[in-house]
Amino acid sequence: MSKTAIARAYAVPFLLMSLVGLLAISMNDGPVDIARKMVLVPMFLLAMRGVRTFFPEAKDESRSLLTHLEFQLLASGLQAVFVVLIATPGNDEALSQMARFVVLMTLGMAAVNMVLFWQSRRSHPKRNDAGSNLTNL
Repeated sequence: MSKTAIARAYAVPFLLMSLVGLLAISMNDGPVDIARKMVLVPMFLLAMRGVRTFFPEAKDESRSLLTHLEFQLLASGLQAVFVVLIATPGNDEALSQMARFVVLMTLGMAAVNMVLFWQSRRSHPKRNDAGSNLTNL
């Protein structure tokens, strides 16, 4: 890796952690809650990278619609959980409200991303470089 790539690999999580910390401070969270929310950032970034290992970006164009929907639901769900954990102050929210917000946010983000995916697929000719076996997700 180049020095620039290494610097970027550390700078992005640090900047996002700082942003989350400022958001938590603005919500008048206590020091423990601020630290917990900031520690979630690298875990979230690693989880997003983990989802991408099962659904490589290079195969996005040739992936089936159902497999792409699966990817979008997993990625959107992870993002929704992250936002809910960061945006909710302490334990003030009821569990059912948090769960409902995660589900609605997941479905909304996945729907928008699927529409964008569908439009891009319709406007670009499909490349058929995937085999017929199940390992070509």
